[in-house]
Amino acid sequence: MSIGIIGTTTQTLKIANKVQKVNKIHAYDVSHAVNMFNAQNYMCIADLMVNMDRPRTVFTTSPKSLLQILEWSDPEDTVVNCNLEHFKHSMYYENACSKKSVHYLSASLTNDALLVGGKKRIFSTHEPLFYAFAKNVQHAGDMPGSGHFAKMVLDSLECAMFQSVGDAFAYANGNIPVMLSLMDKAAHMDISGPVIERSKSQLYVTRNYIDVAQTKNTTAWFMEYAFKTRTPTPVVHAAINARTSSQYAKFSETKQKYNKFYDPSVILQTIRFCYAMAYYECRQLSNGKITAWVQNSNAACPMFEIHDPMVIMDKTVEYVRSFVMHCVHCGVPVPTVQAALSQYDFMKQERTSMNFIASLRNV
Repeated sequence: MSIGIIGTTTQTLKIANKVQKVNKIHAYDVSHAVNMFNAQNYMCIADLMVNMDRPRTVFTTSPKSLLQILEWSDPEDTVVNCNLEHFKHSMYYENACSKKSVHYLSASLTNDALLVGGKKRIFSTHEPLFYAFAKNVQHAGDMPGSGHFAKMVLDSLECAMFQSVGDAFAYANGNIPVMLSLMDKAAHMDISGPVIERSKSQLYVTRNYIDVAQTKNTTAWFMEYAFKTRTPTPVVHAAINARTSSQYAKFSETKQKYNKFYDPSVILQTIRFCYAMAYYECRQLSNGKITAWVQNSNAACPMFEIHDPMVIMDKTVEYVRSFVMHCVHCGVPVPTVQAALSQYDFMKQERTSMNFIASLRNV
């Protein structure tokens, strides 16, 4: 088997770095700006495909390259689509591949987790190769776009986790020493992981950025899919909507509100609560598969491996009530925390306002 890589991104560079230790790499950069070290670099896709030994396995992150790869592919070659695109597109790509008896897999590499979608037989054949550059390799499903679907869910979970820390940042009035102390404590709790590490590393540069956050396409697709499947995900939606709201103009007369209260235990337990609720929502949407996907990913967290999210929420909810009370009293916005608490109370309430809403249909 020969290995080809088309397009230079964080994913493909990580793949090349690990795979070239056990196999020769054939590489093509669309922009011709990067030549991979210790690899055979080519000036076009045709040249790359012609000079690779059969059968060929080609990883691509260039949306326009997939059909060009097929032009030069032979039966039993495999295309691994690592493009960051909607999971529905893979249906078209797999149909195009099947016409030439070429195997198709969709894949997403997030940190050290590789999530692969496609036929189980093809995945199993390539699994040893995948373990050359990933610690956690998961078959996300037989549907061709399952790898991209898993990436969509993980990105949305990560978004909610970051916003939970962002709400804690707002509660602490953006005080850097206070947040550093909190992140140091969080690093020794069951909420430790890449999100906490990334949050801590960025604290000193936050003031260099304007008060506007961008929204990933994957999180927008998550909202669309959740509505389509009628899956309630208010915490993830609140996190995504907060980012979207930041892109709109604010009222003409603004002023900064500050929280007058401070309790480290309240903050840390509130983050745990929000993590648990966001994970619970994503677990519902993925039919439980996220438990395997999240390990070694950008959203990895010990809590997700060892605890039931409902147990965590039951134990921490009173801290969250104090957190929300403090912020509401002072006028500090914490959208994710409030959404998480409202959803928890909704699920725990024996009778809600929905009986009233239901009655309106009969009026």
